Amino acid sequence: MALLTSLSADTETRRLAFARERALFNEATAINAAIAKGELEGMLEGKLEGKLEGLQDALAKMIAGGISEDQARSILGM
Repeated sequence: MALLTSLSADTETRRLAFARERALFNEATAINAAIAKGELEGMLEGKLEGKLEGLQDALAKMIAGGISEDQARSILGM
């Protein structure tokens, strides 16, 4: 117990412990931010792919229904 008391009383040891704790916190924060960014990018990519597939399906149906490809693309904003 005396060793713990003397270590915690040492200013330099406390400073180093605080710096290490802060570095670990900053690293964890950076990792969590990267994970969140990756998840958001994945969701956005999935939504874009879904919208593209929907437009392609609509285009194919419009062409099959007798509308010219140019007209169908114009209607769909492609």
